[in-house]
Amino acid sequence: MSAKSVLHHSDSGIGGAYAQAITLKKFIERQNNVVLYENKNNKFQIQNISRKTILPLVLTLNQFGGLAVNTSLILEKDVDEPYPWVCNWHDFENIIEILKYLHKGAQDFIDYLVWRIENHVNVLSSDELDVIEGYFLDSQLKEHIKDSAAFSHLMVQALSIKYILKNMVFHMSIQVSKVQI
Repeated sequence: MSAKSVLHHSDSGIGGAYAQAITLKKFIERQNNVVLYENKNNKFQIQNISRKTILPLVLTLNQFGGLAVNTSLILEKDVDEPYPWVCNWHDFENIIEILKYLHKGAQDFIDYLVWRIENHVNVLSSDELDVIEGYFLDSQLKEHIKDSAAFSHLMVQALSIKYILKNMVFHMSIQVSKVQI
């Protein structure tokens, strides 16, 4: 999908989702406790909001590549609001697998999201999976990126190779199982 079509669909795509996320973020931040609903009937409460950081996250079905990794190219935002973390559903599922593979927990992922949003404008990549890989495996990236826009998606890490091989073996074993049955 081109940048032009993403921009034209910004009200219903990334831009619209970001606007909803910021509206909800502002609503939550004005209160100390808030009750929200999932699927209109599953009630949940967020307490002690003043001690929490509310992050705008956007999950998409489509792959937007570098435009999703760095939305500063397509989104206009208020000066006091952060850019969102945008990820497509397929990459998000892979991120969950990567976190498991690296023995990372929920707090590690939250720390990544905070870092990602704080350094949003300086992250240059065509794929969120490259960014998260660099974050967890390149000890210099976290500090270096604060100085200037930088990210090499050309780095081949052992994680990528191991992860791909693990999944190939997994998929091959499923295929073999299907053939044998």
